[in-house]
Amino acid sequence: MQLYTGKCYKYRTFDSKKRLEDIIVRHELWFSHPTEFNDPYDCLPAPARAGNPGKAVKPMLEFMDSLIAQGLAPWYSQGEREEKAQEILQDREGAERALRSSLAQSTRVCSMSKSWRSLPQWAYYAANGSGLCLEFDLGKVKPTPPAVEVSYVEKRPEVDLVAFWYDSDRYYEEATRAITSKASAWRHEEEVRLFASHAGALSYPAAMLTRILVGQRASAENVEWLQSLVASQAPNAIPLCRVQICKHDFDLEQVPLAGGPARG
Repeated sequence: MQLYTGKCYKYRTFDSKKRLEDIIVRHELWFSHPTEFNDPYDCLPAPARAGNPGKAVKPMLEFMDSLIAQGLAPWYSQGEREEKAQEILQDREGAERALRSSLAQSTRVCSMSKSWRSLPQWAYYAANGSGLCLEFDLGKVKPTPPAVEVSYVEKRPEVDLVAFWYDSDRYYEEATRAITSKASAWRHEEEVRLFASHAGALSYPAAMLTRILVGQRASAENVEWLQSLVASQAPNAIPLCRVQICKHDFDLEQVPLAGGPARG
């Protein structure tokens, strides 16, 4: 798996100034449970149907045998073990629920975007341009945070149940593919996902936050609050820029605000 090491952007509103202080002053990012995403079909892989049921049953039987040999599972006859393995493969709805539950228990995500120029995201996540966008440069810190670009697909990712539950060497591969694949309708978001093992606020290296972009409709009151907050971090104040529409096309540009020059 190739980690993303470039710049990424977090769109926010000014509604929760406490959360903004967490990010800017305390250097904390919020990692959410997959069930809290705005897309109800996110992190919802489909169990792959085994092309050769006999081939799929075999590793399950071997796994059961190993558990029985270690005294970690009750003894079942060969026929009972085969019946249980078939049940796992054929109960598609049950397997879907179990997959979603397993991913939800083991994964927490902080979503960002590769682009600060996304007009839809300024509208959706930054209160119609009255919010802000925080720039993070993942390449600024070592080790690189675990971040991966989302793949946009037409079909739900299929997860090999055998590999997911019974093959520790392939579990990570299958789980990563499941949580970094999203419906193509969201392609415009150019999402990058940072991962953690538990939910809540987690610290990030201060050097990652490299710039703050203020929306064109941000109120003077909110801009002044932000300028004061950033100034309190001197001598490590983060550069502030105002985002505005270009003169001749529907693109965005940055102009400096108090708090530092525009860079890059």
